[in-house]
Amino acid sequence: MKIISKYVTPAVFAGLTGLTMALPAQAVDFSGKTIEIAIRSTPGGGYDFHGRLMARHIGKYLPGNPEVIAVNRPGAGGVVGANWLYTQAPRDGTAIYVAARELALAERLGGKGIRYKSAEMPVLGSPVSDSRVLMSAKDSSVKTLEDIKSLGREFIFSTSGIGAGSTQVQQLLKDAGYPVKIVTGYEGSGDQALAILRGEVDGMSGTYPSQKDVIDKEGFIIFAKLGNHPDLKGVPDLRDAMQGEYRTLAKILATPLLAGRPFITAPGTPPDVVAVLREAFRKTVQDPDYVKELTQAGEEVGYTSPEELEDLYKEILGAPDEIVSLFAKKKKK
Repeated sequence: MKIISKYVTPAVFAGLTGLTMALPAQAVDFSGKTIEIAIRSTPGGGYDFHGRLMARHIGKYLPGNPEVIAVNRPGAGGVVGANWLYTQAPRDGTAIYVAARELALAERLGGKGIRYKSAEMPVLGSPVSDSRVLMSAKDSSVKTLEDIKSLGREFIFSTSGIGAGSTQVQQLLKDAGYPVKIVTGYEGSGDQALAILRGEVDGMSGTYPSQKDVIDKEGFIIFAKLGNHPDLKGVPDLRDAMQGEYRTLAKILATPLLAGRPFITAPGTPPDVVAVLREAFRKTVQDPDYVKELTQAGEEVGYTSPEELEDLYKEILGAPDEIVSLFAKKKKK
């Protein structure tokens, strides 16, 4: 499976033109319409940033130059918003959703309350790829992954909900035998960080570099990672730290990180409309003003095509039952 370079410079974008379908000639017109970009999280954090950034720029590349608004639809780690898109959103291209990168994985793992079908919701692309980091407080005695085992009690993580990657990577540690307790209900990454500072929990997991500012400001310790961000050289990767079937699971959990911040639209949206949205999305991530805002925020410029994201989802949805059961057996307890 071929993945576009995770860290694509603006100059490389010129070579991406052939990856998506050409814009249909005057086939679609959004004049007088409002495009809603729904965001799977509360205000603040990486999903919110990318959703609002896209909303500020994509309109000029859509026929009719429609108004584009950003709306937060948080809940259950992205499940609420994905269910809305699948069951209630309009099928005319006016609904776009910034989905959890674990969209397909949460479905394959049989997450509670999931009513959507990932394969039926057309993918527009992703502007970035991510790495996940596991963090503890600056004064914590947990400075390495193995320190969790010698803590003398459970290491308490904050997380949002069942569909979030933060929950899944924490559950991986728990399944692999680490003394971990997972506390859900902290919807935004800001709430999760505050829980550490208030002493309610010991740590959290989040994506890098979207959490870089809070890590630097609060002195959080990165004790493990899942991904290949160049800033994190020397940090142990869960794909190496885990053994046997848990190592296989860690690799599957790493796959959604390549999806970054996936933008999708409603099932049943006409193919010509999907093609227009994909082309507008591709042009937006090449836009100099968009790139400037992205890089000023400390994000790497990148792009993953919709075709490649669809391949990722197929791989995840086809994951072996024995790997899925690693999560299922814990949920039954």
